[in-house]
Amino acid sequence: MAGVTTKARTREMPSTESLPQLVEFVEGAYGHIVFGVDGTCVAIWQLTPSGRPSNAWRIDDLDSLSPERARGLLGGMERRLVSGTADHRERDLRVLDVLAARAEVVVPEVYSEAWLDLALVERFVAVEREAMAEGVRHQQTRATSKLATLSYDLDLPRCPAGSDLATLLTAYRIRPRPGRTAEVGEALQQAQVLAAAGDLWRDTEVSRMRRKYLRPPAGPAVRVIAPAWLDCHLKVSATPFDFSVTPLVEG
Repeated sequence: MAGVTTKARTREMPSTESLPQLVEFVEGAYGHIVFGVDGTCVAIWQLTPSGRPSNAWRIDDLDSLSPERARGLLGGMERRLVSGTADHRERDLRVLDVLAARAEVVVPEVYSEAWLDLALVERFVAVEREAMAEGVRHQQTRATSKLATLSYDLDLPRCPAGSDLATLLTAYRIRPRPGRTAEVGEALQQAQVLAAAGDLWRDTEVSRMRRKYLRPPAGPAVRVIAPAWLDCHLKVSATPFDFSVTPLVEG
């Protein structure tokens, strides 16, 4: 892409500490939920809007979960964006349905409709990088000297929509962290992908913040996540679960 350079990357994704930190608070966004599943064993990871782990739970047998525990788990998932890989979308939504049934809680359809394919997050970042490059080109027509090109430490992983977890880990150059069980490992590795996407965005936003002409006066000074990524969160953040459902009494 004209006007953009990236440094050659021959190592793993950098740690969070190697990039400038952005304030994590995102108004209107509560975060992500990812599932790892192995039979009836389920691992649930709760993450911040930009993909930082914040809590985790494990279920030994989803089908025998008590209503009380199911309600407690749903309380930690409320207003959060369920995310995963396209090949496991139906499975993830089934887990949500089973939890709702066990808890006798109504989960609005918007949670299923808003389910996020992890492969799309890279595209959200790519769109903003393209817009920034266009901003540089536009500013160059008004500048009296040559502007510095946009420079990134992290290049785009180029993940096709629908990529499975192994493809995403390879595209982001992530060394998968094993879990003590299969479901924990799967949830952990999805969390790694989201964290890597957060680092990719952080690298992008740091480059934008170095250029005053790319910061619109009416816009936020710092964007913790890409606008399209935030839009996905906003689809569910204003819609709570219905915990007021009266349990059916047989007989």
